[in-house]
Amino acid sequence: MDRNTGIALTLISILLCTCPGLVICSAGGLFATVNNSDPTLQEPILTFIGILMVFLGLLVAIIPIFVAFFTLRNKPAKRELTQADLDEVLPPPI
Repeated sequence: MDRNTGIALTLISILLCTCPGLVICSAGGLFATVNNSDPTLQEPILTFIGILMVFLGLLVAIIPIFVAFFTLRNKPAKRELTQADLDEVLPPPI
């Protein structure tokens, strides 16, 4: 994979993962900090869902970091076989 494809994949993953992840994280923060005076509302459940959304949003938002690492890293060059490698004498089997 060439460098331009890696950059394109990184930008696409930023748009498709980081932006929605940050929105989910923000909505989760709002759910976790809501303070309604409605007695029928179960606040511990909303707080738990909000904290869960924050962690889920952060998890989704860091995906582009991994995409960038795996697509833009310098891979070691493959070593070509030479005739000297093919003529090497192998030890006898045990």
